[in-house]
Amino acid sequence: APTAAAPAGARRFDVAALSPLLQQLLTSLFAILQRGGSEENPYVMRAIMRVSVVAEQAMAPYVQVCVDALNTILGRVCANPTNPTFNHYLFETVASLVKYICAATPAAVNAFEQLLFPPFQTVLQMDIAEFTPYVFQVLAQLLEARDGLSDAYSQLFPPLLTPTMWERPGNVPPLVRLLCAYAAKGKALVLDKVQMVLGVFQKLLARGATDQHAARLLSALWRACELAELQQYATPIFNLCIQRAQGYKKVGPSLVSTWSVFLARYGPRALWQQLESIQPGLANMVLRGLWGEWAPFVKGGRAERKAAVIGTVRLVCELPEVLADVDTAAALLSAAASMLAADAGVGDGAAAAAAEEEEDALEVDAAGGGGGGYPHLQEKLLFQGAGAALGRDAQVLRVRGAGSRCSAGQPTGDQPFLQLPKHHDRVQARAACGDERGGGAGGDAAQPGSAAVRPLARGARRGGDQGGRDGALPRHPPPPAQLAGARPRPRPRRSRVRALAVAERRRRRRRRRPQAAPRRGARLDLCVRALRRRQRRQVGKAGGGEVRFALPTCIIAVSTCLWGECARHTRAQSVE
Repeated sequence: APTAAAPAGARRFDVAALSPLLQQLLTSLFAILQRGGSEENPYVMRAIMRVSVVAEQAMAPYVQVCVDALNTILGRVCANPTNPTFNHYLFETVASLVKYICAATPAAVNAFEQLLFPPFQTVLQMDIAEFTPYVFQVLAQLLEARDGLSDAYSQLFPPLLTPTMWERPGNVPPLVRLLCAYAAKGKALVLDKVQMVLGVFQKLLARGATDQHAARLLSALWRACELAELQQYATPIFNLCIQRAQGYKKVGPSLVSTWSVFLARYGPRALWQQLESIQPGLANMVLRGLWGEWAPFVKGGRAERKAAVIGTVRLVCELPEVLADVDTAAALLSAAASMLAADAGVGDGAAAAAAEEEEDALEVDAAGGGGGGYPHLQEKLLFQGAGAALGRDAQVLRVRGAGSRCSAGQPTGDQPFLQLPKHHDRVQARAACGDERGGGAGGDAAQPGSAAVRPLARGARRGGDQGGRDGALPRHPPPPAQLAGARPRPRPRRSRVRALAVAERRRRRRRRRPQAAPRRGARLDLCVRALRRRQRRQVGKAGGGEVRFALPTCIIAVSTCLWGECARHTRAQSVE
């Protein structure tokens, strides 16, 4: 039975209460999915996912049965993937099983690979665009849990570098995560194909929507390889980064992020020498104009921003050349202070970071998401692991542009298992919002459709105090009920179908509106004016000799217009 007095946000059922009921509960839930008309019930699949999340390692005795049932369902939906909500919960269940079971028993990775590789191979061979991002994310999750590479992963690596795999924007984030896992677990294999990997980096860096993924891929190479192994490619890489920064300034935070990893791995002196080898005096210019300006806007998690702060301080403290240049040292110290202020949520640093994120999100959305990945303001449904202290449920609705900082009620301990493919973002978010309406309190406090999370989804993009950065004032003040501590009422949203219907009715009314009859002789006046202008141009170009050729043309045109006017007038009289 659920606990009587549970703290706010805590689960109603814990592992101890759920473990005795797991077998019966899972058997009943999977039996519902075998009934006619309920084969793709998203509510049932969501229940299975939440059971696996709450049970965690207690699901170990039932992994074989669950994965076999999920593989059967996956084979059925591959033929016609029509329900994105159901499909998302299906892969979320697989990811939760992989996370919790492999964390408790590392030897279970091989068993998962034997169970999941056949259906995943079918998805990749059939090239199902709806499922390939999920497959790549689960493969990356399995590879991150391994100690080394197996033959199956070695055979899969070369096809991942083909240009056709990177044409779909939805494949970019999971493929980058998979390549980062390859760099961490199989450095020798990556070094054999390092030129192709750097080709992928160059392609991602050339677009504003994917430059952060390019920085993530390059950072993985810095972490995995020694400087001597990448020395011949270091100068071209830095040249490419500087050229990109000259043409597109918004790439600055991504470059500072990956250069911070380079500095932490090889030291500040290696970064200084690499920049000076390109052009004498370039290091001071880059550190003052690029690093000092864009370091406060580095995006990502706490690790990325921490690396940027530490790298900035090390540049000032360990390089005498930086201290010798007062402007460079001042710019770096100001950047470090701004980053610390932004992370603390005080001072001008927080407001500047919030303004930059708002501007960047608007720019990406206005540009069509940088290639079709984000055509509008997208809401991504991310699986969040339930924190031990917060005890949240399995889903949180996050808005693009909300940044890495979470509100006080959002879980921050675990990283998301799966990211929804970009071409299903809007359908999935809309289904989740309608799916969660009417939820109760307690364990459902962080659900996407509940009133507790809707202000977060609305305020994250605006920079307000509902899910935005601390220190930024909301654009609209909260209602008195919300100030008093009561549960805020959700703002009614206008359905897109209703908006389209209203627009269609307006177009029909405009079509039925009678058009004003043209004034009699209007066409003749326009024709005469046009011919006069043409005659003046011809006289100006060729002299007076060209007028005699324009006169017959004018007579013929005027006669034609008169004949048309007479014919139209005759038809109007016959109708009357």
